[in-house]
Amino acid sequence: MLLALLLAPSLVSQLSQQLVGGPWLIVATLVLATALLGTGWLMASIFGGGSVAARLFQRLTRSLPGRLGARVARGEAHFARTDSQLQLVFSRPLSALVVPGLLYLSVWVLEGLEVWLILRLLNVHVPLTTAFYIEAVVASCRFLLPLTPAGLGVQDAGYVAFFTALGLPGALGVGAAFCMIKRS
Repeated sequence: MLLALLLAPSLVSQLSQQLVGGPWLIVATLVLATALLGTGWLMASIFGGGSVAARLFQRLTRSLPGRLGARVARGEAHFARTDSQLQLVFSRPLSALVVPGLLYLSVWVLEGLEVWLILRLLNVHVPLTTAFYIEAVVASCRFLLPLTPAGLGVQDAGYVAFFTALGLPGALGVGAAFCMIKRS
């Protein structure tokens, strides 16, 4: 999201004014990106110690009635294995994250290109940086609001909101056609 914001700051400022009447979209983008980075760091700190699942297992077995507690106790090995696997993942050096990070960035670029291409097919011409920003924000909302399967409704409303804010003629129709093409 930060990269998308850096690629098109004037567009984001324009969208922010049209969508929320001030710089709040920029602020929300910065807060969301910071929150996601902070959550990742916090998870690495918590799960990197190698005893979270074991502590959770102990609390779970103490809070359950006898027969159910005995049944859950049989899964203790799985909990212990979870701790060792999490510790293995989070103890790797930061350089081990370069390849997964580049792969994630590649997926985002491909998704942005897909948005741009579908809009082009619908005879709607927007800059590529606009497509990247739209995709970054809508994808983040889809992942952060897992209320519906595959983000149904959340993703669609996000695209239509952006198309409306961009002043696209027939934004609702373009949004409906866009979402049908993207989902197919």
